[in-house]
Amino acid sequence: MLRATSLKSRWCAIWSSLRTASRVGKTLAHQNAQANQLLFPKSPSRDVSAGVRFQLLRFGVRGEMRVIAQLATLVVAGGVAVVRPVPLRVGAQLAVETHADTVVPDFRILDTLIDSEMKATATPGAAVAVVLGNQVVYVRYAGVASVETGVAVTEQTLFRTASTTKMLTAAATLIEAERLRLDLTAPVGGLARGLPATFRAASLRELLTHSGGMRDGASYYGPHDDDALERAVRSWPSDYRFAPAGDVFSYSNLGYDLAARVLESVTGDRFADLMRRALFAPFGMTHSTVRPLEAMTYPFAQGHDLDADGIARVVRPFADDSRYWANGGVFTTAVEFSRFVRTLLNGGQLDGRAVMSPALTAEMLRGYVDVPGTRASEHAQYGYGLNVKTLRGFTTLQHGGERIGFGSVVRMVAEQRFGIVILTNRTGSYLPKTLEAASALAVPSRPVPAKEGQPFTSLEARAGRYVNVPDTLAFEVIGSGNGFLLRRSGDTAAVALVRSADGRYVAGDLALVFVKGKRSGKHYMHLAGRSLRRIDE
Repeated sequence: MLRATSLKSRWCAIWSSLRTASRVGKTLAHQNAQANQLLFPKSPSRDVSAGVRFQLLRFGVRGEMRVIAQLATLVVAGGVAVVRPVPLRVGAQLAVETHADTVVPDFRILDTLIDSEMKATATPGAAVAVVLGNQVVYVRYAGVASVETGVAVTEQTLFRTASTTKMLTAAATLIEAERLRLDLTAPVGGLARGLPATFRAASLRELLTHSGGMRDGASYYGPHDDDALERAVRSWPSDYRFAPAGDVFSYSNLGYDLAARVLESVTGDRFADLMRRALFAPFGMTHSTVRPLEAMTYPFAQGHDLDADGIARVVRPFADDSRYWANGGVFTTAVEFSRFVRTLLNGGQLDGRAVMSPALTAEMLRGYVDVPGTRASEHAQYGYGLNVKTLRGFTTLQHGGERIGFGSVVRMVAEQRFGIVILTNRTGSYLPKTLEAASALAVPSRPVPAKEGQPFTSLEARAGRYVNVPDTLAFEVIGSGNGFLLRRSGDTAAVALVRSADGRYVAGDLALVFVKGKRSGKHYMHLAGRSLRRIDE
């Protein structure tokens, strides 16, 4: 059992996490909103009916007090529990494997928190799975798969994961590269046939770590056939590459699409079949798929968005575009996704057998490219479909997902062998307070040197036009007698660009930094995870 001092420390950690999770959630939601507004400023998909509208995640006072009371009860009771099979709706084939003497935190205190947070954010349904060691130690299925039918979310309910798909696409790529002895650092032009010349220089590693020089892009509605990706890549214009490969980090959905097309060419399989063969089948993710028409033959969560009155409504038509399956198209359950998490946390072992080599799991659990605009104390990098940074004194790997109708997040702390999967069926919802409370229960807070005052790395602002996506994600920095102004491409109004005390620049509600390319020496503006190249130099 834990000593009293340990109980006090754990209680303080949980309390602190609950008090700060709302701030973290608001920051991440704001960053996502910024990215989508930058990419689709005038798109119909920004309508409430289309689903790109973000709500700040808030907690009602009564809901928060219920959670605090339950946490207080846990501390009084001793703060730990001997885990028995979880008394939740768990199918026999997915039963939690436990031992009578296994002592882990009592994650059941998350039940009230999940319910309160779903209510506060108008999230119809959610599925949560927590991993410790090689086991799923907590699962919760809450709410409904559809507000119209009232069918309950169960362990078999498939959710679309959106951008948490990226870690699965990356893992499948690494598995296939190992099988075929492909060099992840070689230019893809030497691996795949029929690629436009503009895109041949980037490597698979650069594409999967958002450093391949590809601009960003997304589509919510489009073709549904397996051949659409090949047709799309062959038709891409040259300006889909906005920077030299390896020059700068810039989040790019298109980079993952190009990597998927390279895999199709190398293996001869269409992406959906490749994912089934390389990842879903070996990992025992039997119902997981990227094909919507296959997903809909299983218990299936409808996507929801909020209307003008803040009420969740089913999104119609269902958003899908097969050209973008590789960056955000996977459908899975919380427990099936946890099989992937368990594999990474246990050196490639799952249920007593090797499904991924230790070398590949080690590659998945590290960062490769520095993310601009982050403090040195955070050590923020991007790896294979995972953001890597320091949290609570430990290296943490995480990725969120958002698309019309769905939200998700996956977090792993390899040193503690802790992981959590949260899937929801409401645009952009990912239950950040639940995420932080679960992390506080499982991961002790380790002291780190205080460097919070350390400024962000940023060059001085330079006048010029900066572009990622022409006419959409493009800005102009204008020099003036008193400093600089920032103007969005196509707008007439400009906003003062002010350097803040921490080293970043601020223009209205935008925060950004200026960085120099590693290979070209060119100048970039970085904001909302995307880099924009200064084109008039």
